[in-house]
Amino acid sequence: GDDNDADLTQSGDSQATGILQVGIGNTATVSQTGAGTDPAIPTVEEVLTGEADGAGIAQLGNGNTASITQAGLNGGSGILQLGNDNVAGTNQTGTSSSSFSGVVQTGDRNIAGVTQNGTDDLPTVFQTGDENTATVSQSGGDFSLVNQSGESHSATVTQDGGATSEVSQFNVFTGSPGNTASVTQDGASNSAVSQLGQDNSADVSQTGDGNVSSLTQGGAPPPVDDFIGDEGNGASITQDGAGNNS
Repeated sequence: GDDNDADLTQSGDSQATGILQVGIGNTATVSQTGAGTDPAIPTVEEVLTGEADGAGIAQLGNGNTASITQAGLNGGSGILQLGNDNVAGTNQTGTSSSSFSGVVQTGDRNIAGVTQNGTDDLPTVFQTGDENTATVSQSGGDFSLVNQSGESHSATVTQDGGATSEVSQFNVFTGSPGNTASVTQDGASNSAVSQLGQDNSADVSQTGDGNVSSLTQGGAPPPVDDFIGDEGNGASITQDGAGNNS
């Protein structure tokens, strides 16, 4: 394609990066420090599934921006953008070891940001549709999955200390307001938020060990049998302590 830009900076041993750009006006930036295990160029699929460390970016569309910054040992980051004007960034800091992150954007004008600082973190963001926003920040062996399908959803996940979070957001109407979810966890917590419909909001905050939270609005996505979910619901769960269930 035309007017694509790729910038690569590497410092360390056995670092590997693969960048594929098909389209016009895409920008890819990769900065790696530390050490990897295999200097062979990885595919995006290998990085997304944890089969290879290093960095992989694939951009098929126009005007997409992808940035990967990683430091530490044996980590991997993969970004796949299929559409136009999407923005994705992953940042794995110097104390991150054996952490992997994946972002897949299919559609237009989606925004995803992942920041992690720890060991064995695994965040994955899937965005299908337009103008969705996902922000994930975690440290210390956390797992998170954000799955957004439709338009204008917003998800924010902040975790510290081996927590697990899953956020699923779906709507079906073009131009409909999206759903909003915020999850904050500190400790060995579990949280699952499912939103089907439009203009629903969910807020989950857990502090301590052994907390479990599940929140469903509009039924479990994706929509089936012409059931399109609920509209305008708000829910909040706050737990402070050990051994809580909600």
